Amino acid sequence: MYRKYMGLASGIISIAIIAWIVIQLHALGTESTLYIKNVSGDPSVLNDVVVSGLIQDKYHGQKFSITNDNVSQAFKAYTHYLDGQNGDSAEQEQVVNEEKINEFSIRRGSRPDDLGSRRRKNIYAIIEGSFGEMVYHTGVTTRSWAGNEEHNLYRIVKGELYFTVDTDYGDNGKNGIFKVKDFYHQESDQQVGKVDRIFTIDLDETNDVRVYGLEVVNDKIILITSGADELKLYLFNPKNGALEDMQSIKVNEELINHYVEFKMFTNDNRLNIYFKNRLSQTPEQLENESTNYFNNKEIDIITLKVTDTIDVENRTNVVFDRDRLVLIEVEDIVYIKDKLYFAALAYDHRRYPHKSQYNHYIFAYKGNEDLYKGQLSTDIFEDYGTEMRNEAVVYDRIMNPINYDYRKIDHLTIEAK
Repeated sequence: MYRKYMGLASGIISIAIIAWIVIQLHALGTESTLYIKNVSGDPSVLNDVVVSGLIQDKYHGQKFSITNDNVSQAFKAYTHYLDGQNGDSAEQEQVVNEEKINEFSIRRGSRPDDLGSRRRKNIYAIIEGSFGEMVYHTGVTTRSWAGNEEHNLYRIVKGELYFTVDTDYGDNGKNGIFKVKDFYHQESDQQVGKVDRIFTIDLDETNDVRVYGLEVVNDKIILITSGADELKLYLFNPKNGALEDMQSIKVNEELINHYVEFKMFTNDNRLNIYFKNRLSQTPEQLENESTNYFNNKEIDIITLKVTDTIDVENRTNVVFDRDRLVLIEVEDIVYIKDKLYFAALAYDHRRYPHKSQYNHYIFAYKGNEDLYKGQLSTDIFEDYGTEMRNEAVVYDRIMNPINYDYRKIDHLTIEAK
């Protein structure tokens, strides 16, 4: 009799669990309200583009695309968390010389495992993959711990891995573009010739140069650097080893000396370089570390057309002081039919001065002219109460996505129709 009731109880529990899962799947698949709410400007500028993305919680996803107010959605379920930054690991697998690449990082220290030295630090490139862990001493030294996002520092071109090191004024050694010819484990003695520097910037001779990162357009590598008041971009062809072009772009000195975020986005044969700076902040805001990150409200975007040369196609400066928005994160930038479009995560600081209820916005500019602003409206905030709409939630959404337990929008992109 006991076993009978135990079996019955187990069956009821199993049915309840299955029912709960079905309810969750149904909720994600059918209740995600989605449309672009026009905030200002001419919405017809969206006629040339398609806005796509993914609404997801930890284990369920719903891909969507919006074209001329028409929304198409496709449900997707998976057994692992779909990381908002890296995407589906199965889709993002990187293979170089028949080796799988799991992670690339830059480490600063007297030794590869030294994270506490105050002396001038060596810079190591760390590559992890199916071969184990490879530690490469770049020969560059620095006094700084800080660096750019490491995603900006390496790219794979036709199965070959290339990287650079983000360096600042006063760093020493030889930087440039490095090519990994073969992988080895860090304990191997046979390291000669495994990594080649195929383009060199001598930091000892030109100590007024800063290296930001590199990007690939049309299978060609663009190395982004700056001097005192200009960006310097080098176009390198890995196929024949030739430096095909160098472009100098005059910029505001404050931009390259006081930026707080640097990103690159590509579309077709274009490279969009994005700087977020702190020019619009008060001294009181600059003293507050959290405000220093979240309340930067001026951005500069430079669009380059890349062929056999690098040509400046557009420059846009956006000042959010005239708006109520606090910009948190730019998610995508494209240049289509003489217009600049970008998607960004932001919140209205007048409506929510103490609560960071973020939303996703679509912006369109022509030069510095503000053409359009739209808000991607959803019902995802119904997943939690008003009291939880605070900076801690936004922090987990951006910095600690594995602990963010609600629906959110990821992989927001803009493409030409």
